[in-house]
Amino acid sequence: MIPAQHDGEADRPVVLTFPLILVLAFAGLGLALTGAVVMGTVDGIDRSLVEFIQRPAVFEPVALFFNGWLHSEGLPLLWGCSLVAFLVFRKWPVAGFFALVALLAPLNHMMKLLVDRPRPSGSFRILEYPADPSFPSGHTAAAVGFFGAWFIVAGSMLPRRYAVPVRVVCVVAIVLAGVSRVWSGAHGPPDVLGSVLIGSAFVLAMWLVVNAAAPGAGLLFERARVALPAWASRPLSAAREIEQEAARAASSSRVRPGGTDPGY
Repeated sequence: MIPAQHDGEADRPVVLTFPLILVLAFAGLGLALTGAVVMGTVDGIDRSLVEFIQRPAVFEPVALFFNGWLHSEGLPLLWGCSLVAFLVFRKWPVAGFFALVALLAPLNHMMKLLVDRPRPSGSFRILEYPADPSFPSGHTAAAVGFFGAWFIVAGSMLPRRYAVPVRVVCVVAIVLAGVSRVWSGAHGPPDVLGSVLIGSAFVLAMWLVVNAAAPGAGLLFERARVALPAWASRPLSAAREIEQEAARAASSSRVRPGGTDPGY
Protein backbone atom coordinates (compact mmCIF):
# COMPACT_ATOMS: atom_id res chain seq x y z
CA MET A 1 0.00 0.00 0.00
CA ILE A 2 1.07 3.61 -0.33
CA PRO A 3 3.25 4.60 2.64
CA ALA A 4 2.31 7.51 4.84
CA GLN A 5 3.73 10.84 3.74
CA HIS A 6 4.89 12.20 7.10
CA ASP A 7 6.74 15.21 5.73
CA GLY A 8 4.49 15.98 2.81
CA GLU A 9 0.90 14.88 3.12
CA ALA A 10 0.12 17.37 0.37
CA ASP A 11 1.98 15.10 -2.06
CA ARG A 12 -0.41 12.19 -1.43
CA PRO A 13 -3.08 13.30 -3.96
CA VAL A 14 -0.35 13.49 -6.60
CA VAL A 15 0.71 9.90 -5.83
CA LEU A 16 -2.90 8.73 -6.27
CA THR A 17 -3.52 10.67 -9.49
CA PHE A 18 -2.27 7.98 -11.89
CA PRO A 19 -4.35 5.14 -10.36
CA LEU A 20 -7.38 7.42 -10.47
CA ILE A 21 -6.78 8.09 -14.17
CA LEU A 22 -6.54 4.34 -14.76
CA VAL A 23 -9.83 3.78 -12.92
CA LEU A 24 -11.60 6.35 -15.10
CA ALA A 25 -10.00 4.98 -18.28
CA PHE A 26 -10.86 1.33 -17.55
CA ALA A 27 -14.38 2.24 -16.44
CA GLY A 28 -14.97 4.41 -19.52
CA LEU A 29 -13.75 1.72 -21.90
CA GLY A 30 -15.79 -0.90 -20.07
CA LEU A 31 -18.97 1.15 -20.33
CA ALA A 32 -18.29 1.86 -24.01
CA LEU A 33 -17.87 -1.85 -24.69
CA THR A 34 -21.04 -2.59 -22.73
CA GLY A 35 -22.93 -0.16 -24.95
CA ALA A 36 -21.51 -1.79 -28.08
CA VAL A 37 -22.56 -5.22 -26.81
CA VAL A 38 -26.08 -4.03 -26.05
CA MET A 39 -26.41 -2.53 -29.54
CA GLY A 40 -24.99 -5.67 -31.17
CA THR A 41 -22.18 -3.91 -33.01
CA VAL A 42 -19.52 -6.46 -31.94
CA ASP A 43 -21.34 -9.63 -32.96
CA GLY A 44 -19.50 -10.05 -36.27
CA ILE A 45 -16.08 -9.62 -34.71
CA ASP A 46 -17.16 -11.87 -31.87
CA ARG A 47 -17.86 -14.87 -34.13
CA SER A 48 -14.62 -14.59 -36.11
CA LEU A 49 -12.45 -14.29 -33.01
CA VAL A 50 -14.13 -17.26 -31.30
CA GLU A 51 -13.36 -19.47 -34.31
CA PHE A 52 -9.72 -18.31 -34.31
CA ILE A 53 -9.19 -18.90 -30.58
CA GLN A 54 -10.83 -22.34 -30.66
CA ARG A 55 -8.44 -23.72 -33.31
CA PRO A 56 -5.58 -24.99 -31.06
CA ALA A 57 -6.76 -28.26 -29.48
CA VAL A 58 -3.66 -28.36 -27.23
CA PHE A 59 -5.25 -25.63 -25.10
CA GLU A 60 -7.73 -28.11 -23.60
CA PRO A 61 -5.73 -28.95 -20.40
CA VAL A 62 -5.30 -25.25 -19.65
CA ALA A 63 -8.99 -24.60 -20.25
CA LEU A 64 -9.98 -27.52 -18.02
CA PHE A 65 -7.81 -26.19 -15.20
CA PHE A 66 -9.04 -22.58 -15.37
CA ASN A 67 -12.69 -23.45 -16.04
CA GLY A 68 -12.85 -26.22 -13.47
CA TRP A 69 -10.73 -26.56 -10.33
CA LEU A 70 -9.21 -23.08 -10.21
CA HIS A 71 -12.54 -21.28 -10.40
CA SER A 72 -14.66 -23.59 -8.23
CA GLU A 73 -12.11 -24.53 -5.55
CA GLY A 74 -8.71 -22.95 -6.17
CA LEU A 75 -9.61 -19.26 -6.13
CA PRO A 76 -11.88 -19.44 -3.04
CA LEU A 77 -9.14 -21.37 -1.21
CA LEU A 78 -6.38 -18.94 -2.26
CA TRP A 79 -8.56 -15.95 -1.45
CA GLY A 80 -9.42 -17.28 2.00
CA CYS A 81 -5.81 -18.19 2.83
CA SER A 82 -4.59 -14.76 1.73
CA LEU A 83 -7.21 -12.98 3.81
CA VAL A 84 -6.48 -15.06 6.92
CA ALA A 85 -2.73 -14.46 6.54
CA PHE A 86 -3.25 -10.69 6.25
CA LEU A 87 -5.43 -10.69 9.37
CA VAL A 88 -3.04 -12.82 11.43
CA PHE A 89 -0.09 -10.59 10.57
CA ARG A 90 -2.13 -7.42 11.14
CA LYS A 91 -2.03 -6.19 7.56
CA TRP A 92 -5.36 -4.47 8.09
CA PRO A 93 -5.46 -2.29 4.94
CA VAL A 94 -4.54 -5.22 2.68
CA ALA A 95 -7.10 -7.49 4.37
CA GLY A 96 -9.76 -4.82 3.93
CA PHE A 97 -8.72 -4.39 0.30
CA PHE A 98 -9.13 -8.10 -0.46
CA ALA A 99 -12.49 -8.17 1.34
CA LEU A 100 -13.77 -5.23 -0.71
CA VAL A 101 -12.52 -6.74 -3.98
CA ALA A 102 -14.72 -9.77 -3.29
CA LEU A 103 -17.70 -7.48 -4.00
CA LEU A 104 -16.74 -7.68 -7.67
CA ALA A 105 -18.64 -11.00 -7.91
CA PRO A 106 -22.13 -9.57 -7.14
CA LEU A 107 -21.36 -6.51 -9.28
CA ASN A 108 -20.48 -8.75 -12.21
CA HIS A 109 -23.64 -10.82 -11.74
CA MET A 110 -25.77 -7.68 -11.64
CA MET A 111 -24.28 -6.54 -14.94
CA LYS A 112 -25.06 -9.96 -16.45
CA LEU A 113 -28.73 -9.53 -15.57
CA LEU A 114 -28.85 -5.97 -16.88
CA VAL A 115 -27.15 -6.65 -20.24
CA ASP A 116 -28.72 -10.13 -20.65
CA ARG A 117 -26.51 -11.16 -23.55
CA PRO A 118 -27.05 -14.75 -24.76
CA ARG A 119 -24.22 -17.24 -24.75
CA PRO A 120 -22.31 -17.77 -28.03
CA SER A 121 -23.91 -20.19 -30.47
CA GLY A 122 -22.20 -23.53 -31.08
CA SER A 123 -21.03 -26.38 -28.91
CA PHE A 124 -19.78 -25.85 -25.38
CA ARG A 125 -16.61 -27.94 -25.27
CA ILE A 126 -16.16 -28.71 -21.57
CA LEU A 127 -18.24 -29.01 -18.43
CA GLU A 128 -21.93 -28.13 -18.69
CA TYR A 129 -23.48 -25.32 -20.68
CA PRO A 130 -24.02 -22.26 -18.43
CA ALA A 131 -27.60 -21.06 -18.06
CA ASP A 132 -26.88 -17.46 -17.02
CA PRO A 133 -26.23 -14.55 -19.44
CA SER A 134 -22.85 -14.17 -21.10
CA PHE A 135 -21.66 -10.57 -20.54
CA PRO A 136 -19.44 -10.02 -18.61
CA SER A 137 -17.57 -13.26 -17.88
CA GLY A 138 -17.83 -14.32 -14.23
CA HIS A 139 -14.80 -16.65 -14.35
CA THR A 140 -12.64 -13.87 -15.79
CA ALA A 141 -13.95 -11.37 -13.24
CA ALA A 142 -12.96 -13.72 -10.39
CA ALA A 143 -9.46 -14.05 -11.84
CA VAL A 144 -9.15 -10.29 -12.30
CA GLY A 145 -10.30 -9.73 -8.72
CA PHE A 146 -7.87 -12.10 -7.00
CA PHE A 147 -4.83 -11.85 -9.26
CA GLY A 148 -5.36 -8.14 -9.85
CA ALA A 149 -5.39 -7.53 -6.10
CA TRP A 150 -2.18 -9.49 -5.65
CA PHE A 151 -0.60 -7.62 -8.57
CA ILE A 152 -1.22 -4.36 -6.71
CA VAL A 153 -0.05 -5.41 -3.24
CA ALA A 154 2.89 -7.60 -4.31
CA GLY A 155 5.30 -4.67 -4.28
CA SER A 156 4.56 -3.78 -0.66
CA MET A 157 3.95 -7.29 0.71
CA LEU A 158 6.83 -9.23 -0.84
CA PRO A 159 10.60 -8.73 -1.26
CA ARG A 160 11.53 -7.18 -4.57
CA ARG A 161 13.00 -10.42 -5.95
CA TYR A 162 9.60 -12.10 -5.50
CA ALA A 163 7.29 -9.21 -6.39
CA VAL A 164 8.11 -9.15 -10.11
CA PRO A 165 7.62 -12.93 -10.68
CA VAL A 166 4.35 -12.82 -8.72
CA ARG A 167 3.09 -9.95 -10.86
CA VAL A 168 4.04 -11.81 -14.05
CA VAL A 169 2.13 -14.87 -12.81
CA CYS A 170 -0.90 -12.67 -12.04
CA VAL A 171 -0.98 -11.19 -15.54
CA VAL A 172 -0.53 -14.59 -17.21
CA ALA A 173 -3.26 -16.13 -15.04
CA ILE A 174 -5.76 -13.41 -15.98
CA VAL A 175 -4.98 -13.80 -19.69
CA LEU A 176 -5.26 -17.59 -19.59
CA ALA A 177 -8.49 -17.44 -17.59
CA GLY A 178 -10.06 -15.19 -20.21
CA VAL A 179 -8.80 -17.13 -23.22
CA SER A 180 -9.93 -20.43 -21.68
CA ARG A 181 -13.50 -19.12 -21.43
CA VAL A 182 -13.53 -18.25 -25.13
CA TRP A 183 -11.87 -21.54 -26.09
CA SER A 184 -14.47 -23.51 -24.14
CA GLY A 185 -17.32 -21.81 -26.03
CA ALA A 186 -18.84 -20.26 -22.90
CA HIS A 187 -18.04 -16.64 -23.86
CA GLY A 188 -17.15 -14.39 -26.72
CA PRO A 189 -14.11 -12.09 -26.56
CA PRO A 190 -16.23 -9.01 -25.66
CA ASP A 191 -17.50 -10.85 -22.55
CA VAL A 192 -13.93 -11.49 -21.40
CA LEU A 193 -12.65 -8.03 -22.32
CA GLY A 194 -15.57 -6.44 -20.49
CA SER A 195 -14.70 -8.36 -17.33
CA VAL A 196 -11.06 -7.29 -17.57
CA LEU A 197 -11.90 -3.60 -18.03
CA ILE A 198 -14.69 -3.37 -15.46
CA GLY A 199 -12.90 -5.65 -13.00
CA SER A 200 -9.64 -3.68 -13.27
CA ALA A 201 -11.48 -0.42 -12.68
CA PHE A 202 -13.23 -1.87 -9.63
CA VAL A 203 -10.05 -3.36 -8.11
CA LEU A 204 -8.13 -0.11 -8.54
CA ALA A 205 -11.05 1.88 -7.13
CA MET A 206 -11.15 -0.31 -4.02
CA TRP A 207 -7.39 0.14 -3.61
CA LEU A 208 -7.86 3.91 -3.67
CA VAL A 209 -10.70 3.67 -1.15
CA VAL A 210 -8.60 1.57 1.23
CA ASN A 211 -5.63 3.92 0.94
CA ALA A 212 -7.84 6.88 1.74
CA ALA A 213 -9.42 5.12 4.74
CA ALA A 214 -6.34 3.22 5.96
CA PRO A 215 -5.34 5.52 8.88
CA GLY A 216 -8.78 5.49 10.50
CA ALA A 217 -9.34 1.80 9.78
CA GLY A 218 -6.00 0.86 11.33
CA LEU A 219 -6.92 2.69 14.54
CA LEU A 220 -10.29 0.94 14.60
CA PHE A 221 -8.71 -2.52 14.24
CA GLU A 222 -6.18 -1.75 16.96
CA ARG A 223 -8.95 -0.76 19.36
CA ALA A 224 -10.79 -3.96 18.53
CA ARG A 225 -7.65 -5.99 19.29
CA VAL A 226 -7.29 -4.34 22.69
CA ALA A 227 -10.95 -5.04 23.47
CA LEU A 228 -10.65 -8.77 22.68
CA PRO A 229 -10.28 -11.33 25.47
CA ALA A 230 -6.70 -12.44 26.20
CA TRP A 231 -7.11 -15.84 24.50
CA ALA A 232 -8.55 -14.24 21.34
CA SER A 233 -5.93 -11.49 21.04
CA ARG A 234 -2.97 -13.85 21.57
CA PRO A 235 -2.38 -14.61 17.84
CA LEU A 236 -2.51 -10.89 17.01
CA SER A 237 -0.08 -10.06 19.82
CA ALA A 238 2.28 -12.81 18.66
CA ALA A 239 2.16 -11.46 15.11
CA ARG A 240 2.97 -8.00 16.43
CA GLU A 241 5.99 -9.34 18.33
CA ILE A 242 7.20 -11.08 15.15
CA GLU A 243 6.92 -7.81 13.23
CA GLN A 244 8.86 -5.93 15.91
CA GLU A 245 11.60 -8.57 16.03
CA ALA A 246 11.92 -8.49 12.23
CA ALA A 247 12.18 -4.70 12.31
CA ARG A 248 14.92 -4.86 14.97
CA ALA A 249 16.82 -7.47 12.95
CA ALA A 250 16.58 -5.38 9.79
CA SER A 251 17.77 -2.30 11.67
CA SER A 252 20.76 -4.09 13.20
CA SER A 253 21.80 -5.55 9.85
CA ARG A 254 22.17 -2.06 8.46
CA VAL A 255 24.71 -1.07 11.15
CA ARG A 256 28.36 -1.90 10.54
CA PRO A 257 30.43 -3.82 13.10
CA GLY A 258 32.03 -0.57 14.27
CA GLY A 259 28.63 0.63 15.38
CA THR A 260 28.17 3.30 12.73
CA ASP A 261 25.21 3.53 10.43
CA PRO A 262 26.30 3.23 6.75
CA GLY A 263 23.66 5.81 5.85
CA TYR A 264 21.36 3.92 3.52
